[in-house]
Formats: sequence, C-alpha cells, structure tokens
Amino acid sequence: MFQTIGKIAPVVVLFAVTTSWMSQAQVCWRQSYTRGVGAIPTDCGPGKEYDAGLCYRRCPAGMKGVGPVCWGTCPAGYTDVGAGCAKPAAYGRGAGYPWKFGDPLSDSAMYARCERDNGRGGCEKDGAIVYPKCRPGFHKVGCCICSPDCPAGLTDTGAICTKQTQGRGVGTVPSSCGGGRDYDAGLCYASCRMGFSGVGPVCWGQCPASAPVNCGAACATSTAACVGAITEQVHSVLDVALNIATTVATAGTGTAAKAAVTTSAKAMARSVAVQAEKSAVRTALEDAARKAGKRLTSQQLDQLQKMSQGEDFDPYSLDPTGIADIVRAYNKPICGN
Repeated sequence: MFQTIGKIAPVVVLFAVTTSWMSQAQVCWRQSYTRGVGAIPTDCGPGKEYDAGLCYRRCPAGMKGVGPVCWGTCPAGYTDVGAGCAKPAAYGRGAGYPWKFGDPLSDSAMYARCERDNGRGGCEKDGAIVYPKCRPGFHKVGCCICSPDCPAGLTDTGAICTKQTQGRGVGTVPSSCGGGRDYDAGLCYASCRMGFSGVGPVCWGQCPASAPVNCGAACATSTAACVGAITEQVHSVLDVALNIATTVATAGTGTAAKAAVTTSAKAMARSVAVQAEKSAVRTALEDAARKAGKRLTSQQLDQLQKMSQGEDFDPYSLDPTGIADIVRAYNKPICGN
C-alpha cells in the first residue's frame, strides 16, 4: 500500500485540484492570448525614410540616401559605381591634320583641310597639329581623346564623375509601427482586441470588477490577496528546490534503505488488510515509516490513514517533493469578464 501511495500520489496531486480551492480563490489569472512574434519597426513618419535600422531625413530631389549621407544620382548612360558615376566611352579624334611640304609657313593649310572635313570653325590646334573639335558634351583629354563631360554637380576625375553629396544628420531609431500595430520595447506587434492591453507578444485582459487589483499576470480581490498569492507561489518553488537538494544529498546510501522500504510496505499492506480499526492502521503506518528511516508528521499520518481506508483525504499533504504545493499555488481560475 505504501508503494502504491508513492506511485499514485503525484498523479492524484496533478488531477485532484478540486473546485473547492478555485471557488474560494481570491486571485484569478487574467485572460490572455498571444499576438505573434514582434517585428522590427520601419515606419519613420512624414519627411523621413528608413535605412539600415534607422530613420533619416529624406534627401532632396535627384539624390539618394545611404545612411547619413545623400548622394547624387547618375544620369542616363553613366554607370553607378558607388561614390561616382563611370562615364560612357570616350573616343579618339584621329591623327589630326599636320603641316605638309608645300604648305605655306602658317597654319592656314592645316585648318583648311580640317574644316573641309569637319566644317568651318570645327577645328582647333593642339601642339603643332590641327584636330577636329570634340563633339558637344565631350572635352579633349591630351591631344587626341574626347572624354564625356560630367553633368552639373558632379566632379570630373577622369574616367569617373564623383557624385555630389550632403549630410542629412544622425539617424534615429524608429518608434512608430504604422496602422494596426503597436510599438513595444523596440518591436511592433499586432494591436490587441478591445478590452486587452499588450505587453510584448501577449495581450492581457483587464481585471474584472470582482477582482479589481492588478496583480501582474493575475487579478486579486485586494492588495493583501495579491501579496499572499505571490508569497505562496515563491515559497512553493523554494520548498521544491530544498526537497530536491535534500534528496541529492542523501542519495547513494546503499540498498539497505530500499530493502527496508519494501519490507515495511509489504508488512503495512498485510496489516491494513486484516486490521479495520483506525488505531491499528495508524500503528502500521508509523511502523513502516520508522523501518524506512522516515519521520511522518501527524498530518501525513492522518491523511495516509484516511486514504488507506477509502476516506476523503488531502493529496497535497502526501507529496514529499512540494510539487503539489506549486500546483495549488499556481492553479488559479481564469478571470471572468
């Protein structure tokens, strides 16, 4: 019987949380439901834009923001290379029109030949040779290359046009989530239903009029009831920790104790089977506990005696680990509307 009690007591403890406790409870758990995993906010409000986790002022037209800097954009035909725009292809203007034997000792013949091919005013001299001028939108580089001009606002560095830049201030962390979402501790969550308030990923119901005191995840009829419930919960956890520590400290004592428990349990079972009087049952229980090296309290003896004889008993008093107390401390009804 003693072995049977040891096996079924935890089960009884977990399932025998009767309504008598809940009906008399002065504390109830607040209604709650989850609203999903929070998302990083990206809404920066009017006049600002989101970039890499921060909000910055919007850049002027024709510029694009990257972090705290506004960069000019590249015009059509130019390739964006980050801080600059790579130019379209340059072109050469040939070997030019040099002086020839038979020409007068002037540039007139060279210009005449060049302008014949490129039109009047379409030539210029570079060094000792006349060349056709570069087309509109190009400028000469050295004697013989025509390179594209950089658009206004971009600085020419050869093959690259450096973009125009301007600062737009230090970024700020976004604290707005847009419609239908709430900001909480750096994340955005779906707004809670009417009558619920959000804390992180959980929406908590309001305390009802019957238990108006906010007790964290619970509601209480009074401040004293709230304090008492919290104290009971804390103490129950500490008791379990102490019992576990004691069990570990006394483990490994050999098989003698186990044998004593087994022998005592069998003897108690035989005694209970043949003795009907309560005093005999109590004596058998005390004898079994003594032989097992255990000391039972008067309350435990009373409840074991009732259980062995089929009477109503308190299952919490039989739980040696304290887990039953945690079940009792935390098992509160859900608050009503």
